[in-house]
Amino acid sequence: MFPANPTANPRSNNQPIIIVGGGFGGFRVAYRLSKQRRRLKRPILLIDKHRHHVYTPLLYEVASGCTTGVEAETRLIRGAAFRFEDALKSCCDVAFMRGEAAALDPAARTLRLKDGTSLAYHTLVLALGSETEFFGIPGLREHALTLKTRQDALDIRRRVEMLLTKSQGSRKNGALRLVVGGGGATGTEFAAEMSGCFHAMERRGALRRGSWEITLVEATGRLLGMLKPELSSFAKHRLEKRGVKVMLDTCFKTIENGTVMIAPRPLKPGEDPGALACDLAPGSEQRLSADLVVWTGGVRGPNVFKTFNLPLDGKDRLLVDPSLRVQGQKNIYALGDCASLVHPKTKAPVPCLAQSALREAGVAAANILADLGLKTARREYAFPVYSAVVPLGGKHALAAIGPFTFKGFFG
Repeated sequence: MFPANPTANPRSNNQPIIIVGGGFGGFRVAYRLSKQRRRLKRPILLIDKHRHHVYTPLLYEVASGCTTGVEAETRLIRGAAFRFEDALKSCCDVAFMRGEAAALDPAARTLRLKDGTSLAYHTLVLALGSETEFFGIPGLREHALTLKTRQDALDIRRRVEMLLTKSQGSRKNGALRLVVGGGGATGTEFAAEMSGCFHAMERRGALRRGSWEITLVEATGRLLGMLKPELSSFAKHRLEKRGVKVMLDTCFKTIENGTVMIAPRPLKPGEDPGALACDLAPGSEQRLSADLVVWTGGVRGPNVFKTFNLPLDGKDRLLVDPSLRVQGQKNIYALGDCASLVHPKTKAPVPCLAQSALREAGVAAANILADLGLKTARREYAFPVYSAVVPLGGKHALAAIGPFTFKGFFG
């Protein structure tokens, strides 16, 4: 347990560095700071509402893993989730506390947790990640599953297993209908992996051919908008070849139990209707039958930030400067998906990627060390060219690494 006195007494000379959020960014900051623990002479505390650090890029494999049974499920989740206590013991001189941030007083430098615990800090690092953005679509929050946490992945996996069992036992031989909302990396990878799972089950004779349908709905004109258009086209072709129906420039309108109403995205001012890649006519709607809806269509900052009295952008993310310090604050840093930082020239935001969070963590850790008087050069985020690897089922993937791109097997 973390020592109580330094955190309970705001006047203590040994106030800790508190890191809230144990994702890629938060964990990396803890690791970097722990390497200077003796020179820092301050305790370091990592707080997270879960007991496990989750390797989120593997969640789609947990959700879609083509195996059954509790033993297989346990093997899959062990590859994507690690207990904080075990991980910290092996690498860092950092204490861990399970808790959820509820309130912040920047002037008093105190953080209150949901269970009522009040913690004083010298430096605070906010790395709380993001929450799912439902865009006010009626019924979406109530009837769709998301894919952001360990439990989300297990819920999807168990729902698919239940639907497969029900479908195989039905005399009507109806199809299992899966609708995925959002054609970014998570939605594309999940749809590709699910199609691969269903094809593998067909080959084993565990699933009737033609007894499943996967529809991927994306509100923009192409999949994987962070990649070059030719790579987006390759991904679409690959998915369609694997049996996934891809619907571009198409939006969810309403969700009910068992159905999704879709429509073409709204036209931009002066835009020609012919520019839409949507299969539907402008102004029309279509009802999709769905046994399972998985929503991966957007994120926003944690809702708790609205109570923190800190500057936020339009998506409730904390506004930070290039040093990752929250604007207007000396002792509060933010990074990862919950931080808003844009390129000074292009105005493009730092993407919500693990590699972005890791790079930001290095910058934040260096600046915290400098704040505390260690001989460390201050740093600013350098806005690198981001690499990307997107699995597309089986031995196929897209890889964009610097100026080089690879597709299919080589990807």
